[in-house]
Amino acid sequence: MLVQIGVRAPDQTDPLGQLFAGLRHAQSRLRALAHAGSSLAGLDGTGREEALAKLEEAVAFFEGPGEEAFLSEQELLVPQLAPRLQVGDPLCQELGTLGDEHRTVRGLQRSAARLGRRLLARPDDRQAGLTLQRLAATLLEIYGEHAERLEARVLPCARTMLGALELEAMGLKMAQRHGDPWGERASEEACQAPGLP
Repeated sequence: MLVQIGVRAPDQTDPLGQLFAGLRHAQSRLRALAHAGSSLAGLDGTGREEALAKLEEAVAFFEGPGEEAFLSEQELLVPQLAPRLQVGDPLCQELGTLGDEHRTVRGLQRSAARLGRRLLARPDDRQAGLTLQRLAATLLEIYGEHAERLEARVLPCARTMLGALELEAMGLKMAQRHGDPWGERASEEACQAPGLP
């Protein structure tokens, strides 16, 4: 059974918290993909219907707003931080790694969404289910390392380097670009977001 843990979703007054919550929300969708991949073929009746509904929701997320947290990092946060750093600053390497992970995740998420669609069409396709499970596990590992790097090293620097007005402007841009990409239900997802209020 997929256990869900509720957390309060940050709003536009805390754009850095929103970035982190967005990653955790995507992780909850990846767990849904992995769960469906490992168990769908063995389910029937109501259990299968519920698993298919969760899989459909997760696939739609990765076909739609699933990349928003990474895009906001790269297009709104990194341009604020990079010009303030000196050559050789360790944070430069961290920002570069975040960008590399984004490029890796983008392709893998598209593959996961395609596999999820295949499994929705053929729920008894065990090979597709196992492949989806492995791909989701790989993505979860990348997301975990990315979130750890962001929380431990990048966000603390951002909170120190960026003023209240800059953070407010970032929050407004995120709201204008994406609205609430993770939805009101973000607080109900299996987010497990340490460090968030």
